[in-house]
Amino acid sequence: VAVWTAAGVVDFETQDLPMLDDLGPAVRALADVLALCTSATVEGAGTASAMGDPTETALLLAARRLGADVAAADRERSCRAVFRFDPSLKLMSTVDDMDGALWVHTKGAPEAVLARCATVLQPDGTELPLTDDRQRTVEGLLAERASKGLRVLALARRQVPGALPDTRAETESA
Repeated sequence: VAVWTAAGVVDFETQDLPMLDDLGPAVRALADVLALCTSATVEGAGTASAMGDPTETALLLAARRLGADVAAADRERSCRAVFRFDPSLKLMSTVDDMDGALWVHTKGAPEAVLARCATVLQPDGTELPLTDDRQRTVEGLLAERASKGLRVLALARRQVPGALPDTRAETESA
């Protein structure tokens, strides 16, 4: 129903959504993670053509509403590795080629994702260290939304320096 970045909240239920370019780098990055780190598919304009896990399809539809490219063929072309959702890790990750660079895109339980994060993306696209104060702020926002009965997931990304990592643990590290 909504996404949060350091740029603020985009509420799908109450806001008219601007074009993705107007949302800023942090929301564009979030939309990319939603569009790339999934096993669901959405074809056409409606929701009837969404196929996959209901949470996955909802996230993919959110990516589309934010203006991201959700075409399965494009996602498959850029994908270099997929680490399916692991219930013990509470994560799913993909490694994707974006403009000649490898990026890890991860989604999962907030506590699992935050434990692997070293930075937080700012509204202008710069990254700042995920200090204890920043982490407490994020955790407070997550707790607030969860207390309203919302299902809360965290998303993360990082550029891979060099070659494709050999293992899942290496791929999903900070």
